Amino acid sequence: MTKSELFKFMTAQKLGVVGSVDSDGKPQSALVGIAVTKDLEVVFDTLKATRKYKNLTADSRASLSLGWEGEQTVQL
Repeated sequence: MTKSELFKFMTAQKLGVVGSVDSDGKPQSALVGIAVTKDLEVVFDTLKATRKYKNLTADSRASLSLGWEGEQTVQL
């Protein structure tokens, strides 16, 4: 898949699932609205009161899954 094809697929997705870990190391997932830049950076917003904000500010390691139709996904 070319970068252009990947960009097209990613920008067609409006939602993604962000995975993070809490302070006890337990995994947590959250559905988020996303945007994708030309450099394939994924952007989403959140409130400071959310679990994902607390998790990601304490430990920036994360995963992201986009897409699910036709058994095609992007996983970061």
